[in-house]
Amino acid sequence: RADAGDSVKTAVRLMVKHKVGCLPVCDEAGLLLGIVTETDMLKLLEESLRDLHLYGNHTRLSNIRLTRLCTFQSGFQLDRNSK
Repeated sequence: RADAGDSVKTAVRLMVKHKVGCLPVCDEAGLLLGIVTETDMLKLLEESLRDLHLYGNHTRLSNIRLTRLCTFQSGFQLDRNSK
């Protein structure tokens, strides 16, 4: 969970650390205010890049670390005991 007073950087770190796509955001009393999502963060990043005139710069996807993709055949069953 994130607190309303937390920075965006803190929220991003929590999302990455816990491998989640959203976080509940609570007030000082612990009451739920809403959620912050990956999409919210991407919109903020896009706005920041535009403000910095970096939108459409020369960084290519081939230059960043991508998440590896795993594929499975139809009918694949995951053994709960496997590590």
